[in-house]
This record gives sequence, structure tokens and C-alpha cells, in this order.
Amino acid sequence: NQPWVLTQLGYIESKLGNSKSAVDLTEKAVALVPSSTYLLTELASRQIDARDLDPAKETLLRVLKLAPKHARAHVRLGYVYLLQGEEQEAITISQRVREILAAAKLPSGLTIKIATDASEAIAHEIDTLQSNGLGGVVIVLLILMIFVGWRISVVTALGLPFAYLGIV
Repeated sequence: NQPWVLTQLGYIESKLGNSKSAVDLTEKAVALVPSSTYLLTELASRQIDARDLDPAKETLLRVLKLAPKHARAHVRLGYVYLLQGEEQEAITISQRVREILAAAKLPSGLTIKIATDASEAIAHEIDTLQSNGLGGVVIVLLILMIFVGWRISVVTALGLPFAYLGIV
């Protein structure tokens, strides 16, 4: 009946590869103290370890309802968005974390330094993908116009974005 002990046991189970047991132990801990943002964030972490991303997102959103400036919950939520392929949401979360950290009142001499932040790289990759995709469509359109005529080339060029969406 010690929620923090159950949470640590859940962490250990997770590191041993026992995801279901880890989530179960952490859920028991949360049941004892349902309003603890720490325990809820740990539950979300175990759910992420188990690749239960939708429940993890729900748990993290619950944490953020209780504590909107909970930086760790924001970071974990950004990670969930990345794993789900929602890069734009992850970038937004990254910016929100920076705002929270910038507004944090810290004791004299204490600073917070962000060690890694992939949001700028992701935004750059998205921009590159969009510009390369547009350039690719134009090149395909021009080459097809030379060899098969403009009607077929236009229809083919219009179909390329749909073909791309089909593989994603």
C-alpha cells in the first residue's frame, strides 16, 4: 500500500522488459493517490515503455489538467506525439516547455539548460520535405511533358501527392 514503492517496482519491471507488470504496478500506485501528478507521470512513462501511446497521451493530458505547467509531463507528451508521427504537435509542446522553463523562478545561481531539443531539426526536415516534394512534382511534370504530352503528365503529377499519402 505504498504508492511510491509500487511506482519504483513498476520502473524496475519496465527495465526488466515486463511492460504489463510495470503498468499494473504503477496503476495500483495511482489508485492509492489518484491526484498525484508524479504518480500519473510515472504511469504515462510505463505506458510509453509498453508502447501504449493512446493511454499514455490520456494520462499526460490528465496531468496537465491538474498542473498545466508540469514541464516533465509536457516533455513526455511531446515524445508521445513524436512516436505517433505528430511532429507539429511535438514542436508546439517543445515551445511550451521553453516558455515554462523561461518563466520558472529559480534560486540564485541555479540555471536550467536544455540538453537536447529536436523540434528545430524536425521543423527543418518538414520544410525540406515540402520543398523537395514540390520540386519533385515539377520535375516529373516537365519530363513527362517531353515524352508523353501535357495531359498525361498533368494527371500523373496530380496523382503523385495521393500516391505519397498512400505510403505514409
